[in-house]
Amino acid sequence: MRHALTPYLRSLLGLEIVLHPHETTLAQIPVGEKAIFALRDPIDRFVSGFNSRRRRGPPHNVEWNAAETAAFGCFATPNDLAVALSASDSRLRAKAVLAMQGIRHVNTCNADWLSSVDFVWERRLDIVWVGLTSRLSQDFARLLQILGLPAHAKLPDDPRMAHRRYDTDPTWLSELAADNIRNWYARDYAFLEYFFGGEGRA
Repeated sequence: MRHALTPYLRSLLGLEIVLHPHETTLAQIPVGEKAIFALRDPIDRFVSGFNSRRRRGPPHNVEWNAAETAAFGCFATPNDLAVALSASDSRLRAKAVLAMQGIRHVNTCNADWLSSVDFVWERRLDIVWVGLTSRLSQDFARLLQILGLPAHAKLPDDPRMAHRRYDTDPTWLSELAADNIRNWYARDYAFLEYFFGGEGRA
């Protein structure tokens, strides 16, 4: 989205689009200013985040921090980490918790940016678009209409620019692993339900 919107930061309609840093929260957007963002099912986001950091990118090649070095030295796949969250071995379970807290992209949840559903409701007039990553092309086309931007302002097709997963990325989760991830990110589902009803769940 950042790539697609960059040429239109100041449109002919006088609309100013501000691309905030990834860390910017809804609470940091002044009341009265409009906001757009996309959400993702926690299971998909966990698997994607794990694999992105496991291979250190791209598009941005960022070396592991100490917590990630320890995590990927212990857990080779998303399933390994997710299953370990309920391991009977307390030491393995503790390592899994530390990994979830230390791996970037994995150690955040929707509540970090949106606070609560009550807060989102308070800011409802400022939220002009929320996309769902599982249908992002369709939702992005609707955003272009809302912003009055040309239809050819499409999302990038290049896999690197789009930060798509590799065919070699391990993506399978057992039912136990998936349940553990749903429990870990339980707060996220309230936001998906608020914006999309049952559509937001993988």
